[in-house]
Amino acid sequence: MMVGLDTLENHIAQWDILKSHKSVALKFNNLKGKKRDDYYAKHKIEIGAYKSAADYFKKVMNGRTNIPVRKWEAEKKKLTAERIDLSERYYDTKDDIKVVEKLRRNAVLLMCNAIQERSMKKLHEVEI
Repeated sequence: MMVGLDTLENHIAQWDILKSHKSVALKFNNLKGKKRDDYYAKHKIEIGAYKSAADYFKKVMNGRTNIPVRKWEAEKKKLTAERIDLSERYYDTKDDIKVVEKLRRNAVLLMCNAIQERSMKKLHEVEI
């Protein structure tokens, strides 16, 4: 399955959120009553981020429980290296095109000058 670099970055970011807020969410789930309400008020951003990341993975993983973070990170590294290589090749090609266009313009100018010189020679020959 080939996914884009943006998708992989999003998967990894969601995994980081899930991992970093897991302890807060687990503690929240183990509390009852007033302590639970107070804890939620204090940590609602972290709990909400954890729930959002968990929902994201439920949608993305299609029932699978194993989240292949290492595989995603390896693929992200590979795609990033490929993108850098393609960018370098693009800019090298762009520079080569500039050089070729300059050579083409100079060749056209030389041909025009040569044609103009020949016509001037012929004009002088006819006048003499």
